[in-house]
Amino acid sequence: MNSLAASILCLASACGESTQPIANQSQYMVAHGLEKLPAETMTDWVSYADIVARVTVTSERMLAPGPEVGENGEGYVPRAVGLSVNELLWVATENVKPGAALDMVAPGWWFTEGQYLPICIEGGERLEPKSDYIVPLVRYERGWAVLAQSAIVSSQPQAAVGSCESDNQLVKSLRGVPSAEIRERIAQAPRDADVERNRSLPPVERYELVESSRRR
Repeated sequence: MNSLAASILCLASACGESTQPIANQSQYMVAHGLEKLPAETMTDWVSYADIVARVTVTSERMLAPGPEVGENGEGYVPRAVGLSVNELLWVATENVKPGAALDMVAPGWWFTEGQYLPICIEGGERLEPKSDYIVPLVRYERGWAVLAQSAIVSSQPQAAVGSCESDNQLVKSLRGVPSAEIRERIAQAPRDADVERNRSLPPVERYELVESSRRR
């Protein structure tokens, strides 16, 4: 995948610069992605997410592809999804007001040989229309995004595509768990004192500062 396509996909998944497609899994394209923020524990969620919510994907639409799609007949086609916020399970601060509906960029499609192959990030699930999820969301200057693709909790017993199923143990433990129990687990999650001292910083800057201080 060229740098333009990689950067668009990273916008959707909050990942690092090495994102690239690696395999065609059935009708899906599975892509590598380096997450910018941790999402393996509930402490990670409350450290870097702005909200945790139950959502339904109400719509999806293609966004304008890069010029390589027209020039080469192959390339990345970005996607936007509409989310209905069904229930707020946690909010980081009183200033965070997500509203009843959100629109955000998500992994889209790889266009090749006249076909649009849906892309999912390896180790994470793809947000699919008419499906329900629990997601930790981050509000960036450019809009909302999931904390990490691996942090998407599907309401389905198992993911529709095996290679797109989350390998995050926290995510697996939250499937089918009622809202009251999730709220309790969030409330009981240990808070990171270093993170809390830097709560005013944007999430990626907050994480980088905390990690940098611990490496000294």
